[in-house]
Amino acid sequence: MKVKQLLDIQEAISKVGTPSDMRDEDLEQHYSTSKDEHINILDMDLIHLIRSYSKCLGMGKVFDKELVRQKLDIILQDTYNAREILDKTE
Repeated sequence: MKVKQLLDIQEAISKVGTPSDMRDEDLEQHYSTSKDEHINILDMDLIHLIRSYSKCLGMGKVFDKELVRQKLDIILQDTYNAREILDKTE
């Protein structure tokens, strides 16, 4: 069953509307290696989506963007601190 259909079923059962960003065509596209094209994740079969996500996790393609930003901020701050130390020693 397609993800789109499952969202419709969930909406009917829970009587709670599906968030608007779940219907948005701007969701990230999935690149299908077998079809050699990008496809809308809402058009994917649930099983295919789970397998694809699992594969991405195994390949390290799924990560927390906020955590990466925080680590980059720390690196940037350490760089500025190192520059200040170098400037004082000159």
